[in-house]
Order: sequence, then C-alpha cells, then structure tokens
Amino acid sequence: MDESALPWTRREIIDAMLAEYRPYQFGDELTWAFYIQVKALSRLALSKKAPKGFGEDDLAQRLQQHRPITELEDAVFTRLRRVLMALHEGRDPDAAYDMPLRDEMH
Repeated sequence: MDESALPWTRREIIDAMLAEYRPYQFGDELTWAFYIQVKALSRLALSKKAPKGFGEDDLAQRLQQHRPITELEDAVFTRLRRVLMALHEGRDPDAAYDMPLRDEMH
C-alpha cells in the first residue's frame, strides 16, 4: 500500500510504536513482538484519524489465527514491525520504516 493511502503520518506510526515499545524479556509475554505490535496498532485505531472499522473485530485474534486482515491493517502492521525490529536491534526506527525486512522480500 502506498504511503499516501495511510491515514497516519510516518511520524505518528513510529511514535505509536515508541509509546508501546518495551525491551524483550523472555518470561514477559507483554514484551514479545506480536503483543507490542498489536498494542501500537490499537493505539492508532483509537486515534481520530482511524477509518471506521480499523482494528476492530478482535484484530489480535485474527492475526494469531492467520485469518484475513484488511490491506490497511496489513500495511500499518508491516511498518510497525519494521520499526520494532529496528528498536530491538539498536537501529534507527525512522530509517527502518521504509526498509523491507528480509522475509518481506519476494
């Protein structure tokens, strides 16, 4: 999905991840990547810019069960994942936002 089609700015998406990010701790599932991404996505879903229905219908459960998500949810989740991985690896989250991860390349 093209950047211009997203209702949030690059900065807003990165800031949502920064607000939810916690360093990984083995015994604390709330620091696991999936949970952090869902929390950041939920933060965006609660914003005034979120389109009607975005992130509703238990998005976390749909993701866990590999059920379909919308193109917008997928695009935002992908960008949040890039930012999260950069934070985990000590890289610049702003630079990572546009950089596809290895498993995204086909």
